[in-house]
Amino acid sequence: KKPIVGATVHRNFDRLQRLWPQASFIHLVRDGRDASRSRIEMAMAFARDLLSDGEPLVVFSCHRDPVEALGGMYGAACIMGDTKDSERERLVKEFQEGRLAMLALTMDAGGVGIDLSRADRILEVDLDWTPGVNRQAEARGESVDKKTPIHVYRMVSDHPLDLRVQQLLVEKIALHDRVIGPT
Repeated sequence: KKPIVGATVHRNFDRLQRLWPQASFIHLVRDGRDASRSRIEMAMAFARDLLSDGEPLVVFSCHRDPVEALGGMYGAACIMGDTKDSERERLVKEFQEGRLAMLALTMDAGGVGIDLSRADRILEVDLDWTPGVNRQAEARGESVDKKTPIHVYRMVSDHPLDLRVQQLLVEKIALHDRVIGPT
């Protein structure tokens, strides 16, 4: 298994490190403003910073607004639930061939069955309530032949909804690990 490097911060930081020991966490976002309003601007700034070194980036969100905003940046495109299959295939091909620097996708539309292994970095603007959905999105950057680690950056704020999602994810991962074992 390739190591995944995550970026998150919340009050359950110590618990999450025990549950996910192979990850190294960094502080990315700690914003008391309304999470949905502030997230797009911060995600765009962070994406610009990540793209400045010429490396590709994949962005995931559960919501359309961040995907549309990030997909509208220069050298980027977006895939959402209403994207036609032929358009989806064309955009993935362009990304994999290096003609797109960034691809922004909703979790539902791009979280499974798409090879985005050109990217070593994934930005999760927000997280799904289900750990498996988030893990599937992160796995889009993996491939059998890939030797480099995937760096996953998760944007998390102090907004009560974000804190609740993080708490639920920690609890669900712990339950999964107790019942089925760590993955």
